[in-house]
Amino acid sequence: MRFRLVKATYLPFPMRLGHVTDLHARTHMPGVAPKPGRLSRDIPDRLAQCLARMTELGCDAVAVTGDLLDVPTFLYDPVPGFKPDEPAFWAERAEMDYRLIRGVLEAAGLPFFVLPGNHDFEPAMWRVFNPEANEHEISGVRIIRFCDREHHIGASGHTPRRFYPERDRWLEALADATTPQVHLQHYVIAPTIGHRYPHNYAEHEEMTRRISAAPHVRLCLSGHDHNPPPPEVHGSTLFAVTPSFCEHPHRFRVFDVKPGAPVTWEDHALAEKRAVRPCVFLDRDGVLNHDASFWFGPDRFELLPGVGPAVRRLNEAGFATVVQTRQSCVGTGFAPYEVVRHVHDKMHRLLGADDARLDAVYFSMGGGDDAVLPMYRDVSDAKPSPKLLVKAASELGLDLGASWMVGDSTRDIEAGARAGCRTVLVRTGDGPRHEAEVRERFPESAIVADLPAAVGHILSAAPGVLPTSPS
Repeated sequence: MRFRLVKATYLPFPMRLGHVTDLHARTHMPGVAPKPGRLSRDIPDRLAQCLARMTELGCDAVAVTGDLLDVPTFLYDPVPGFKPDEPAFWAERAEMDYRLIRGVLEAAGLPFFVLPGNHDFEPAMWRVFNPEANEHEISGVRIIRFCDREHHIGASGHTPRRFYPERDRWLEALADATTPQVHLQHYVIAPTIGHRYPHNYAEHEEMTRRISAAPHVRLCLSGHDHNPPPPEVHGSTLFAVTPSFCEHPHRFRVFDVKPGAPVTWEDHALAEKRAVRPCVFLDRDGVLNHDASFWFGPDRFELLPGVGPAVRRLNEAGFATVVQTRQSCVGTGFAPYEVVRHVHDKMHRLLGADDARLDAVYFSMGGGDDAVLPMYRDVSDAKPSPKLLVKAASELGLDLGASWMVGDSTRDIEAGARAGCRTVLVRTGDGPRHEAEVRERFPESAIVADLPAAVGHILSAAPGVLPTSPS
């Protein structure tokens, strides 16, 4: 297809654009994003603070380039052979969260642009946002969004591509130089990202070449990579990937598009110091749920009696609650990684029914000598190693010395002790089999009937827990 190049006019006014990306929010949807450190439940309040800052900074508009939510992947990419958990429930809650995000954006009073990312659920998203609002002119600048998607191509799969109709609109925009342009997309054109996961478009070199030959495209903004390299200039175009907003310290950028000058940018963050919190780390199988769910998908996952109210008591007392579990079913070939995530989504839903919540879930996947692939042989992060507890403390701002580990095995208790936590063994799951060894090796560890009893013991030892010091 051929497009006629139309000559450029000039930008009459400077334009200041705020950019925020990769929110990974969950509010009405239970739980948190599967990757720890993504502070999903804080996002609506943080986004409101960010938009207020952008208003103070004089932004003319705001762009949100994808991953507004972090929906369960079974809504858009189900795993064959495993029954997903209540898709209608999750789709309805996702739509409620999109309405919440839209309300926050509208309340700020700035013109805004949104587009989907690979963690969004487009059927729900487009019931809330306008699927036809692909461009708008702000202060003489034509801002154009491109809603591209990942495709299963090549060895890695999940590769971004720009196909029709987005490619057709893109080529038309490149040929129309009458107005300065800003291009928005979730996936990365430039800089080149060197990760194993394909953040760049398959055709990113061709796209960079075409855009850099179109001097009226002043700015090309992306998200997707949470810790990207610095922006790059190709031709007259600044290519920038703004760091993700969902992790502390909640970063965003402001870009200035000015007549006759290069595009400039400022890095910003909410930069609020976090309160260091005590945490109760929870083993999963045998503590929260029946061991029967270990090898299977969400269909057979059920909480043990009293677990939801017990976790809620910890929430109300000011403890962070983090699950730390070994899921060697991935490494030994019984279930894919995605199914473990789906099980955790059901766990979040069942806990949410009791108004209980978890702050994060960390899990190891290694199979050791029984691993079906070399990539799963490493078990260095599995309990009794404290590695994941230490990682959680770093990512979430936790005080290990004021924290607890609750488990049903000696390895759980050892991991907690090595991390500097106090420990509790429960007699559910494998607890009875490990009780004698725990008494011998860890005489300071409490031993109780179940999680509700463990929570009672913890709260009696540390009543009225609240965050204490900044980090």
